[in-house]
Amino acid sequence: MERQVITHTESPEVVQYGEAATFSCYVQPAWPVRVTWLKEGKWISWKDRLYTQTKKRLRGNEPGQAQDVSQDQLVASLYVASVRRDATFTCRIETNPPEERDMTVSVRVPRVESLTAEPDESAVQYGQSLALSCVISGSNSEVSCVSARTLKTCHGSTFILGLSPFC
Repeated sequence: MERQVITHTESPEVVQYGEAATFSCYVQPAWPVRVTWLKEGKWISWKDRLYTQTKKRLRGNEPGQAQDVSQDQLVASLYVASVRRDATFTCRIETNPPEERDMTVSVRVPRVESLTAEPDESAVQYGQSLALSCVISGSNSEVSCVSARTLKTCHGSTFILGLSPFC
């Protein structure tokens, strides 16, 4: 008798702090099967509002061709509303013996790498132009602002000194 197996998985390797992520597990043949998701080896409840679990069947052949169900796949997905730390998620199908695959995600946590002013903030006078740059690791964001009075011209991210939780 043919045994169901997890053929492959799809997941992001790196996620920005607080962003959502979807992990998918592809099973063949596409028979009904119980799929269990684990985070760090602990079962994730269907009732946990941070996670959404779904299953759907993907047809393995092109429309118009004779139906060949042996190529169909079952896709089990886990949607995580907000990822806040590095983690390992596991997709497990109830077969004998159980089949499982791990998916690891790394979270990029934004941190201020550098904050610079041109000219030096100790030499700037009222009304003089000032360029500020804030580089934040883990976010692909850099801010450049001009004008010591208003800081109105900003380029890049929307992080503004005094308003940003990072700069």
